[in-house]
Amino acid sequence: MKNDDILRSWKEISAYLECDRRTCLRWEKSLGLPIHRMEGSEKGGVFAYREELDKWLVERSGHPEPAKPETEIVEAGRKWVRLETRRWSRKRLTVFHLIVFALIFAAFTLLNRRGAPRVPVNFRIEGSELVVLGGRGRELFRYETGAKNLLKDESYRKYFQNKTLIRDNIWQLPWIAFSDIDLDGRRETIFCLQTEDETNEGEILCLDTHGGKRWGFKAGRELKFDDQVYSSDYRISGFALNDVNGDGSPEILLTAMHKPDWPCQFVILSPDGHTLGEFWNSGYFGDFAVADLNADNRNEIIICGVNNEYGQGVIAVFDAANVQGASPQMDRKYRCEMLKPGSEKFYLRLPRSDADAALHPVESVNTIFINQARELSFRASLSGLYFEFDFALDLRRVRNSHQFTLLHKAAVEAGRVTSVLNDDYLKALGAKVLYWDGEAKAWTARKALANKW
Repeated sequence: MKNDDILRSWKEISAYLECDRRTCLRWEKSLGLPIHRMEGSEKGGVFAYREELDKWLVERSGHPEPAKPETEIVEAGRKWVRLETRRWSRKRLTVFHLIVFALIFAAFTLLNRRGAPRVPVNFRIEGSELVVLGGRGRELFRYETGAKNLLKDESYRKYFQNKTLIRDNIWQLPWIAFSDIDLDGRRETIFCLQTEDETNEGEILCLDTHGGKRWGFKAGRELKFDDQVYSSDYRISGFALNDVNGDGSPEILLTAMHKPDWPCQFVILSPDGHTLGEFWNSGYFGDFAVADLNADNRNEIIICGVNNEYGQGVIAVFDAANVQGASPQMDRKYRCEMLKPGSEKFYLRLPRSDADAALHPVESVNTIFINQARELSFRASLSGLYFEFDFALDLRRVRNSHQFTLLHKAAVEAGRVTSVLNDDYLKALGAKVLYWDGEAKAWTARKALANKW
């Protein structure tokens, strides 16, 4: 017998049989696998002959040696039928293994291409194409956006997947994210079109794992405010995924701004792209958050931004199941007769400080923080002041910031203001917060609801 017919260890034996060592041991004990041991060794020093293993494999496969007649064996109440067949040669067995291996490899390759898990984890932008990548950088699909001036890869990379703090406590919502929004076990790609010159924008897409377009939503529409017509040119500022209605799947919340002016649109989309709610603001929105403010196990949506008629930062609070209409306006220039009154529970205007009013005609609120003390903190953009409310929308305090301290000092030194920055100054500022009284159709310094809770 040739030396290359001998397998000299459990490793070689198990590799030849395509199983692990434990299986070989079990087969030796219960099925008579032909294993030999060096003299004087019970556990180590094993070896086996390939020819004997081939013979054993054939016999265990139900193919006995040829020229034996068909017999019947009755054992433990069972009937086993042993059919006459000829013995496979070692060469034929090897060919058989090669064929099986080839079939398995082909099936695996096909599965990898068509049926293997396609989990998007990364992306790149190539010209007008979105290229979505899976694990180890494997390309899953390409989607042609048709936007020849699509923003470059590095721009999208800044606003990917999560809300990002970009500067001065200002948040930027993502433009692209991967998430299983319909709970089918596969991640969809949510993608906003953003372009170099801000044209051909305003669309958000939902793509499946093969790059098929499941749905698209075009933000904005043509609206008339008094005698001024505003076009349907809108830019989506960003979006967030949040299960606002408690059904287990996330909705898509987004804000879109008219270009180059106002109004602003806030939209809630279902996982299949249907509009669940929208609200129009005569200004723009900078941030939004979701929380159960009145402990009824239903979410409220809190939005902040600016109202151009008043030139002030504003806060709007909605029942997540009822978001519609438009912001409360007094001047016809900022009202749209095509839109019905808003469904907001609260709409607040935050006062301007004397220091920031000297810098710009409009102040905004761009950031919402929710802390564990059940407080809502809103940061004014120009001044850097924080207006902090409890969950019932009662003002707790106006909090100073280093930014405002420097701003006020510079305004005093320039002779633009004469006020003294102290606790009384901040309390007086807080007393100027205004609530929209929906029943009286007027602004009031006392806490009031825009619509019944």
